[in-house]
Amino acid sequence: MTDTLQNHDEGRRAGRRSRIAFGPLLPGIVLTTVGLAFLLDNLGLVDSWAILRFWPVILLAVGVRNLVDARDRASAVSGTLLAAAGALLLLNSLNLIDVDLWDLWPLVLVAVGVRALINVLSDSKGLAAVTESEESAAAFLGAVERRNRSADFRGGSASAFMGGVDLDLREADIAEGRAVIHVFAMMGGVDIRVPEDWTVELGVTSLMGGVEDKTRGPAVASKRLVLKGTVFMGGIEIRN
Repeated sequence: MTDTLQNHDEGRRAGRRSRIAFGPLLPGIVLTTVGLAFLLDNLGLVDSWAILRFWPVILLAVGVRNLVDARDRASAVSGTLLAAAGALLLLNSLNLIDVDLWDLWPLVLVAVGVRALINVLSDSKGLAAVTESEESAAAFLGAVERRNRSADFRGGSASAFMGGVDLDLREADIAEGRAVIHVFAMMGGVDIRVPEDWTVELGVTSLMGGVEDKTRGPAVASKRLVLKGTVFMGGIEIRN
């Protein structure tokens, strides 16, 4: 029985290693395939379009892989949408349906919106009333500044749409060891300043945007600020 469990664990570890190894290989596989297709076309051996028209298989494979490896519902939704887009474009390349790539661009907004909603709803406190121990800031076509001095800071939310949010937590303290802030930035930015004894953990999905942690961080992580959310064509910066 013990040997069976050990073999099962080794199989699962091997499966994880194989999935992890596939990611870095993907760009090389794609470039090699495209290069060979053009080379054989230049030599008159094959028609490059006969090979390259299957490019949506890449989107389909990446979407399925993200779906299989998803650790939360938001990642599963993103993987499903990416796989669906790849499948539709593949059927179009095979002349089975008529769809244009530009027709599918709203899927990007759908994916970002769904991820933002799920990130909030997955937390039982996501829709709770804001208290003095929490902070809620939202900027729409403007700028919002917030400062929190709570001795028992537990988290909150910060959203910026074509605007900016400046959240100053340098005078706050985390009594329970962990606080969670849900962030969302779309064509805007969120700037969060934290005390030097806080450790920042990032769980933010970035699409054509950026998340930068400039904090120094303590030697011992006794107080953790966890950021969850989505960045789309925007930016989030955390500093002391």
